[in-house]
Amino acid sequence: HLKDFRIAVDPYGVGCVVTGTPLGTGSMDIGSVFAALDAANRRCNVILEHWLPWQGSFEATLPLEQSWLEQTVKEARRWVPYNMNGEAK
Repeated sequence: HLKDFRIAVDPYGVGCVVTGTPLGTGSMDIGSVFAALDAANRRCNVILEHWLPWQGSFEATLPLEQSWLEQTVKEARRWVPYNMNGEAK
């Protein structure tokens, strides 16, 4: 599962909060992940995932989900080294 995130320290200094972000906008070092897989000569399936913040209703959340999905797919296409048939791009 390939997803991005941001970690924020609790404003009162007790713990932290992990929140999802569109792929490429958070703390995940995507290049290092794929470099490590490449160095190990590993190929794997990639499932895109995001931790979308609830917007109070499905109707309010859906437009945000569509936006995140578009951003995430665009970013993933920069990094995922194989097409759907397992052939190198």
